[in-house]
Amino acid sequence: MDSLKADSLSVWLADRDETHLTVTHTEPDPDFLGWQQSLDEGLIGLVYASGQCLCENEVYLNANHSKKADEALGQVTYAMIATPFYIAGNLRGVISCVQLKANPAEPNPSGFSARNMNRVRRLSTVMERLVNYRMLTSLLDLEL
Repeated sequence: MDSLKADSLSVWLADRDETHLTVTHTEPDPDFLGWQQSLDEGLIGLVYASGQCLCENEVYLNANHSKKADEALGQVTYAMIATPFYIAGNLRGVISCVQLKANPAEPNPSGFSARNMNRVRRLSTVMERLVNYRMLTSLLDLEL
C-alpha cells in the first residue's frame, strides 16, 4: 500500500455459488471486512467476470463503479487497481487497491499507473503461490 500510495487494499473472494464477492481481508479499515457485492455489480465484478486487470483514475465518474461501498463508508473512490486472484489455478476472487477522497470537491490524489497495476498483479501471483504451497503441504502432511 505504501509503495502505491494506496489508502486501502482488499481481498475479495467469490462464494461457492459464484453470485457474490466478499471482502475477506482489508487494510486499514476493519469496517469493510465482510462487505458483499453481487458478481454482476461494479468494477470489481467486472474484473472477476473478465479475468482482466483494471487500473483507473477518477473511478467515481465511471458509471459502472458501484457507489454502495462509498456511500456506506462516507468516502469517494478516486483511483482503483483491481486484479484477479487465483487459487490452485482457478479464479477465486479479486485483489483491489484504492485511493480515496472525503468528497468529490477535495483535491485529487496522485492516481495509479500501469506500473502500479503490474505490482498488484505480481502480488496476486505471489499470494496464489503461497496459498497453493500452504494447501499442498497440509494435504501431503509435510508441515514442519
